[in-house]
Amino acid sequence: RLDENLALVPWNNKVSVPDAISDYLGALYEYVAEKILQEFGRSYSRKSFRYCLTVPAMWSDKAKDVMRKAAIRAGLIKAADHPDRLMLGSEPEAAALYCEKACKQYDLGHGDQFMICDAGGGTVDLIVYEISLTSQGRHLSEVTKGHGASCGSMFIDLNLGNLLIKKFESQGAILPKNIIPT
Repeated sequence: RLDENLALVPWNNKVSVPDAISDYLGALYEYVAEKILQEFGRSYSRKSFRYCLTVPAMWSDKAKDVMRKAAIRAGLIKAADHPDRLMLGSEPEAAALYCEKACKQYDLGHGDQFMICDAGGGTVDLIVYEISLTSQGRHLSEVTKGHGASCGSMFIDLNLGNLLIKKFESQGAILPKNIIPT
């Protein structure tokens, strides 16, 4: 819903998309913060927490701004906090950071390249990285600029549903409206 290039059916809900995001983030924040405080004691303060939310690589600055404002409304950070208190990272970058730690497991070394395919519910992002070994350790650099599109699994589900409806109805079947999500 935050991808301006995506043509979706209108959001007919009493809760706006940014409010739905902030409500979700707020509930998640309360749960996680409470678990951290239970596990590690009261020596931590919520004011000292830093956050990193991942977003699709194709999101515009406008969409990222909506996400940041939703996080503020949810209480993760305050509008006056330093911008680095909430980092917004791309989903393929997060996957690459994981791969950087797992490279030893796959015997990847200096000069090797690998592709990250982050296929989610709404988007699919692709990017290629190259490994460099320097005196400071392993380093990843982008070989290609990340590319993403709104073609994740929910679009497969919607298109399959539309295909099934078309096929069944062409055979004269009358399907209840709620049997196949469209």
